[in-house]
Amino acid sequence: MKNYFAAILANGWRTIKGNVLVLSAFYCLFKPSVSTRRNIVNFAFSTLTVPLFFLYFFCFLIVGSCAKEEVPERSRIQTLAIEIPALGAAVLRGTITDLGTDAGIDHGFIYGYSPDLPSGAHTSVSLGGNIKLGEFQANIENFVPASELWREPMIYARAFITDRQGTRYGSTMSAKIPIPTMVGIYPSMGQVGDTVRLSGKFHSADAKQSSVTFSNTLASIVHISDTSISVIVPEDIPAYHGWTVDVKANIGGMSTTIQHGFTVLAKFSDFFPKTGPVGTPIQFTGHNLHNYPSMNLLSFAMGGDGVPINWDGVFYVPFTVQERSKITAIINGRPYEFPDQFVVTPPEIVSFDQSTAFSGRTVSLKVKGMASFSKTSPNGARPQVRVGTGSFQDLMWEPDNVFFEVPLATPEGDHTVYIKVGPHLLSSRDKLKIIGYSATRFSPSTAFPGNTIKIEGRFEAGQHYRVLVGNTVVDGYATSSTVLTTTVPSGLSGKVNIIVETPVKRILVPGELSIMAPTFASFSPNSGVPGTEITILGTGFNVENGWTAVDFGSVTVIPISVSEKMIKVAVPSNVPPGAMKLSVLTNGQRVTHNTNFVLTN
Repeated sequence: MKNYFAAILANGWRTIKGNVLVLSAFYCLFKPSVSTRRNIVNFAFSTLTVPLFFLYFFCFLIVGSCAKEEVPERSRIQTLAIEIPALGAAVLRGTITDLGTDAGIDHGFIYGYSPDLPSGAHTSVSLGGNIKLGEFQANIENFVPASELWREPMIYARAFITDRQGTRYGSTMSAKIPIPTMVGIYPSMGQVGDTVRLSGKFHSADAKQSSVTFSNTLASIVHISDTSISVIVPEDIPAYHGWTVDVKANIGGMSTTIQHGFTVLAKFSDFFPKTGPVGTPIQFTGHNLHNYPSMNLLSFAMGGDGVPINWDGVFYVPFTVQERSKITAIINGRPYEFPDQFVVTPPEIVSFDQSTAFSGRTVSLKVKGMASFSKTSPNGARPQVRVGTGSFQDLMWEPDNVFFEVPLATPEGDHTVYIKVGPHLLSSRDKLKIIGYSATRFSPSTAFPGNTIKIEGRFEAGQHYRVLVGNTVVDGYATSSTVLTTTVPSGLSGKVNIIVETPVKRILVPGELSIMAPTFASFSPNSGVPGTEITILGTGFNVENGWTAVDFGSVTVIPISVSEKMIKVAVPSNVPPGAMKLSVLTNGQRVTHNTNFVLTN
């Protein structure tokens, strides 16, 4: 009724305006006289004014009685509530209480994480121009609160309606956003493909709006509830075996993390190579493999025996291995046996570097197919060698050679050499000839200290030997396989024996060596001034530099030249004039002439 009578008033007013326009036009066209104009006015008043007066009076009464039904020009809107059904989800509720006369263009909500709406940062949710009286709502999914408000995040919202005159807002409503918390992981260590459970408070989490990462690597969620999330440990976690990584759960844009909460264990798929000699390094394929020194919770066995891990994270085929052996990785106490076996291949003895050798000396043997390196097995097993019917002993080895020392007790003669490597026993095709040491004669039979003695016999060329001349030890050197040379030591005289010490035994050289003392026969001139050159004759002088000197009284002088039988020396200037004795000191022995030398001014 309110709208109806408003229309009547509007139509009445248009009628009055029409009549005024008609009378104005008539006057302009015909310009009536004064009497005529008076008649026209009376007619208008009588025919129009009186009826319209009663009409407007009647409408005034009606409209006045309906003042509470006045129609506003703009619609009215209110914000009702914000509901949080789950993390990352919100339901915004509002209502339109009045529809104005001005047509609406859009309505909906704005929301943000600060109460400063709409001037602050916010997001708008439009519900379009289909505007009706009553409640309306908008569902928001996967919203993320501002990170700086993570301690107590809030969401704020206002309903809005837009018409041709602008946008009107309802009051600001708010709601606290729940924070997810993760308190534990079980089990706290595992391999790729294992299922682990995260426990905590996840506020009716939705798997579509949730994610779990292990050190930023996305995991697959298999089950999710308000208090637990079950995930599969993903591949490609950037971690070696034994490393601990962060586990992060993102629930509807809200994150919770347990730092260093999960220990990654290696997962093996295969090993290589599948065949090779003892000492072959074994490597693996798989996920999150080990590297030194992160070797906790992991060990290996081969053929049932434990195998030590090298610094580079691999292990070497031990010498205790059988010809075919299974490899087992023990990960956190759980054994994993590889399906394939490792097959050990035997090396091959090629040849000796020298076909003859002395007992007690090192022999080099060329081999083919020998691994270059191997850690010693836990029980101390190593490759071993045996010469003839002797006992096995450890040897040293390289990829192409093995080295061993011939036992001192090895008898002379030809012997087969045996090498034991893991499950294989190798034998040499050629024989190794063991020869003995001998010393049959020496020369000369008479010598002075410092003279060279040549001993003939059988020796190892290029080797040094201890030689005893009398009771004095001197060095002997084998210049060939048949000759050993040494030097008569100083301080000895008379007849002495010569003994050569070899690695096997001591050999007494037949015969005796007569060692003569040096002699001082004469000197000339018998007198002179400082700087005069004196010639000394005798025998047994040591020609080696520094081993012979001349004393003028108490003053020692280095000679100008020395031979076995002659010395030339200059008279020193730092002795007083007069008579004095001359002495020769050579090879640690001193000889003095009976005649005095006279130094003149």
